Amino acid sequence: FILLVLLASTLHSSAIIFLVAYPLYHIKASDKWDVISIIRIPVVYVLRAPLFGILSRIFKDEAKTTETGAFTLFAIFSLIYIGLVILNKKQNRPGGYINIFYLACLCQAFAGVYYTAMRVGYYFMIALAVGFPEVLQDMKSERDENKSYKIAYGVVVALFIMYGLYAIKTSTWAMACPYKFFWTQ
Repeated sequence: FILLVLLASTLHSSAIIFLVAYPLYHIKASDKWDVISIIRIPVVYVLRAPLFGILSRIFKDEAKTTETGAFTLFAIFSLIYIGLVILNKKQNRPGGYINIFYLACLCQAFAGVYYTAMRVGYYFMIALAVGFPEVLQDMKSERDENKSYKIAYGVVVALFIMYGLYAIKTSTWAMACPYKFFWTQ
């Protein structure tokens, strides 16, 4: 994992941040963690500009905020995350892909003030594509027993489809053509 992330960081230096995905995957999530993580999403969004100022001093001094207006993807991701947490209400559930996707949500909160934050969020977005079907499959027995659970399940699936339609509609997810290595720019 470390070698692959280091290799990816030779193509784009920001890929190094994906190193946090491995330990994040293995964190056990309690009910308290889930509640705090859900509360933290809107708090981070509201405080994104001052928080970005602090983070930019830590990671990259020359980073300047620019109001990008990015909100839709943040809202969709947040709703999907909240839905997955509510649907997957096992005691001390393994964090796995839900934890990694949580980081994608937080990165998207900063996308409204710094465009590169959106790109960094894309690294963690893979958890949605890989983990979403796995999480839903793990919940199969509960899904078959509870009618309100089926409705919630349908809402999360609808949000996932909304995200897919959003990705197809916008050109921001496919701006890699023509690709240029970061060291040639």
